[in-house]
Amino acid sequence: MNGTADGLRTITIQQWGSLYTTGSNITGNYYYNFRNYGYLNMQNCTVNKANFICFHDSSDDSSVINNSTIKNTGSYGIYADHASPTIINNTISGSGSYGIYAYYYSSPDIINNNISGYSYGIRAYRYSSPTISDNSISGSNYGIYVDYSSSPTIRGNNISNSGNYGIYVDSSSPRIENNTIKSNRGIYIRYSYSATIINNIIEGNGQYGVYAYYSTTNIVNCTITNQTYGIRTDSQSVTVENSSISSTSYDYYLSGSAYLKSSNTSFNKSRVYVSG
Repeated sequence: MNGTADGLRTITIQQWGSLYTTGSNITGNYYYNFRNYGYLNMQNCTVNKANFICFHDSSDDSSVINNSTIKNTGSYGIYADHASPTIINNTISGSGSYGIYAYYYSSPDIINNNISGYSYGIRAYRYSSPTISDNSISGSNYGIYVDYSSSPTIRGNNISNSGNYGIYVDSSSPRIENNTIKSNRGIYIRYSYSATIINNIIEGNGQYGVYAYYSTTNIVNCTITNQTYGIRTDSQSVTVENSSISSTSYDYYLSGSAYLKSSNTSFNKSRVYVSG
């Protein structure tokens, strides 16, 4: 698809329309837009230099992108706008804002993808509840970013080498389980009242394992090792059960009006700090 400037060309699947494509190589000399208002079934394709692949509100939620390579994207890899497609077994790479963006009551299944680059590997925003499972996310500024009353399930992902937090949560209620989070800044929970963190390996993240800021957080069966702060909480309550914490400076760091309950958890009592 050739053009004379970025964004002048668009592939559009109209509402009630369908596109089945297998083994296709879709590319352009400039960035182009790819919009789905109907049904898209993409299998084993390569998509190069799309500004985004957008699933709009009217699109069929049984749409699927499977086993495809989406590369050199512009602003977004895949954008679900009040839509819930299945995005599975893909390689998604670029240097734009978002690898996958679930916006406004979207609940896509995001499964077993390899996502690299981008400012945000995956973002769930405005009441969205995607299932984010078994993905590898690396080299982003934020691995997974959850905000504005979203409630994703984040399960079985490998999140590494983010410039900022591996998982960042703001005013939302995710379930974070069975992930490996390494070489990021850990997990940050902010102004959230029912975050659940279960069966995760959180190690070598530099500053924090888990930082709960004005948030009620439950941490269960986690291994949290080799950070400056294992668990830090500023106000609200944190419950830690059946976990193991081994940090370089503070296993537990409490400030403000923080309340922490620790049970069946191993930590170093000399590395507990309480202020407030």
